[in-house]
Amino acid sequence: MAPKTGKAATKTKEGKDLLWVREQLEKISAQLSAGPPWLSEPHSWHQEQLRELQARLEEGGLQSLSSELREGVEFYLSQFEDGQSVSEEEFYLDQELYCELQPKAPEPEQPYSRASASEAELKLCEELKSWVDTTPHGLSKLQKLLEKHSHCAEVQEVGLTRLGGLLAEVKAGGSAVPSGSGFSPGSVCPVVLEAMTRFPRDAGVQRVACSVLRGIVVTDGGCTVVADAGGAARAVDAMKAHLVDPEVCRMGAAVLYAMVQKTDPASPERLMMRTTKAHQVLAEALQYHPTDRALDRACRVTMPELKG
Repeated sequence: MAPKTGKAATKTKEGKDLLWVREQLEKISAQLSAGPPWLSEPHSWHQEQLRELQARLEEGGLQSLSSELREGVEFYLSQFEDGQSVSEEEFYLDQELYCELQPKAPEPEQPYSRASASEAELKLCEELKSWVDTTPHGLSKLQKLLEKHSHCAEVQEVGLTRLGGLLAEVKAGGSAVPSGSGFSPGSVCPVVLEAMTRFPRDAGVQRVACSVLRGIVVTDGGCTVVADAGGAARAVDAMKAHLVDPEVCRMGAAVLYAMVQKTDPASPERLMMRTTKAHQVLAEALQYHPTDRALDRACRVTMPELKG
């Protein structure tokens, strides 16, 4: 008969590992009963680790045990096996045996540095700065350019800056977007949030994005659009990621302030805002920038409305 392979072999291997763990637990229990009082503490610790191994093997979270682990545990237990006995001073505890089974700590993030834009990207930035097409086709074309150059933070920041400027222009000093314009809140908001997602660690992109979000909020019907799209949480995330940057904090707080001004305490938008960590992050921003008057006003007006 051919040897078992695949899942069958894995299952057999897991069975052997489980059997081995149970045998070691039995040995520990026997040694605890017969050994000196001081053995209780180290053996109980190893017993707890082995029970954790047993549970992980049974649940499938662990596929197999290394030979190094097996040998280490067996050596540890051999100190009181077959009539042997060592003194407390000579006893070898070895608490590093199970280190290989612990989840690895994530690698620390490297400091963020914006990559330089290429010559072609800089040329595109100049094109975006002079963008004038506010029709639905114009917005769609602008959005596609940002998507095409999604790896370039410079393009995202310049594109969003112009987007915010055009939104203000089409409103012509008012709060409504004329019919037929492509710059409705529902059309502009996704473009902003997509750019925020591409560069969460870029302060320039996050600052401008929050500025445009605020512009959408103060547009007729825009507050609900931003709230439904999770814009408040995105503004909070931007502030949290850039607490040391006063401009990001100021613009993030401005989004929340504008949403509070546009909503009633019991409105769905306000209830949604309370599910974010806005109150906590606003308080932290104030601690970082206690002399920023615009931030101070936005935070002190907004925080009481979101506490709950």
